[in-house]
Amino acid sequence: MIPDMNNLLPVVGMLIVAALTPGPNNLLALEAGTRGARAVLRIVLGVVTGSLLLLSLASAGVGALLAALPALSTGLTILGGAYLAWLGVRLVWPRKAQRGAQSRPQPATVLATALFQLANPKAWLLVVTAITLLPGVENLLKLTLAIIVITTACLLLWGLAGAATLRLLQRPKSRRRFDICMGLALAASASLSVLHAV
Repeated sequence: MIPDMNNLLPVVGMLIVAALTPGPNNLLALEAGTRGARAVLRIVLGVVTGSLLLLSLASAGVGALLAALPALSTGLTILGGAYLAWLGVRLVWPRKAQRGAQSRPQPATVLATALFQLANPKAWLLVVTAITLLPGVENLLKLTLAIIVITTACLLLWGLAGAATLRLLQRPKSRRRFDICMGLALAASASLSVLHAV
């Protein structure tokens, strides 16, 4: 029991730091906060579901497979980075039909947001590291609960931050600047993930 606690505390700390620091999921929750509670809850539910899917895959051996085949891991990171960059580009240069309307850079449904986690390099790294530090079926429930609680709390905080900026974004010019900043942040996050992998 004591070794588990010794490993659990660093994993919980790692989950908190990763969930609070800027990354694709947090940027999506921040943007969703500018569109209301339903949009934030959709992001939270999708990210948590996707994270638990990653946890299941990692515990089933996909994490070990990615470690054994670095080219596969690099390819996944590049694909995920390309998708994030595309989301960022859509915010910076929206289609003509979207100009003047509220942007929707993230996946629109809970399922799409959950599947987005499969392309999120930060999510993979986090879950694989957690499984490595706390291996075994007996630790799976602890990891599941930690991911649900920490991810939900942190994404809600980012969503509240987005909601707090809502008044500032009422003017089209302010909204446009916000969208450009969000798009550039997503593109930068994607570039850093790809550069790190390559």
